[in-house]
Amino acid sequence: MVGLFHDIHEQRIRDIHDTREVIMKINAVFQGGGVRAIGQAGAVEAFEEAGFEFENVCGASGGALVASLLATGHSSTELKQILSQLNLKRFRSSPAIFAPIRIFRKLGLFGTHHYEEWLNGLFAAKNKAAFGDLKTVNEDGSETYKLKVVTVDVTTRQIITLPDDLDKYGIDKDSFSVAKAVRMSSGIPLFYEPAKLVDKDGVTHFFIDGGVLSNFPFWLINDGGDLPLYGFKYAVDTSLYTKKTRQIGLKKYIEDMIECWQGNCGGQCPMQSEMLRGNTVNISVVVEHKGKKKNVAITYFNIRDDEKKQLYQNGYNAAKAMLNAQC
Repeated sequence: MVGLFHDIHEQRIRDIHDTREVIMKINAVFQGGGVRAIGQAGAVEAFEEAGFEFENVCGASGGALVASLLATGHSSTELKQILSQLNLKRFRSSPAIFAPIRIFRKLGLFGTHHYEEWLNGLFAAKNKAAFGDLKTVNEDGSETYKLKVVTVDVTTRQIITLPDDLDKYGIDKDSFSVAKAVRMSSGIPLFYEPAKLVDKDGVTHFFIDGGVLSNFPFWLINDGGDLPLYGFKYAVDTSLYTKKTRQIGLKKYIEDMIECWQGNCGGQCPMQSEMLRGNTVNISVVVEHKGKKKNVAITYFNIRDDEKKQLYQNGYNAAKAMLNAQC
């Protein structure tokens, strides 16, 4: 079944490559959403089919993962393969029985070094493991980086843009690891231990998920030109959050807080509306299993294969619908 799914995807890409004459470059911002990132991969496929090429990209948390894969030269075909076949359980590096001890000692249930190593392998295979490999020249002649991600420095209580703000710590931007930056943007508090950096004065800084303070960092894109900006966000069905589906307990409480941090409880600011000018793909996170519908939670690490396919298709359909509406 996976092979058939992959073959259909490959044929779609070949068909559009045979017919398109003009490639339109765009900038993009990807909302954080943990496991939901596979929905954004589906949307990327629809954009690639339509002849779009991603130039400058940014994101937070799971959105930083998608943005980094695009910035390092991965196609929609590769995104689909990477995210649909990813076993999230592999990044759990400690048994649940030691959870209380680990939270007190490491400040998180699970370590993130396996995640960083996995990412670095993907980026190194494209010869783009450091930010210096992602340097580009804007239309106005200024230099920038194709990828920017956000994290939160809890030591200084600040939103940090990577790689731009590394100067504050006395760290060279060009040699900084792209994988480490994505890891720093993806550390969901309590679930994952915070990333660390030691600055030029020897002070250790702790970093958590960028989505806590800025889960849709559209303000990061400034390409010095007039490339259109597209946003890739998630849409939940709040009617599914009923009393019958809710559970009482610490685990559910923490999951609900994370959902709020990552944007489901906030509105859209006027500046965001002006910058995106309606160019937003709203990806439904609703999937169905055995006749029951639910929103895919950010921390739903045990997501089933059929639910992954539904989420991917949701992203593809949402992007196609938006692009068709613009024709």
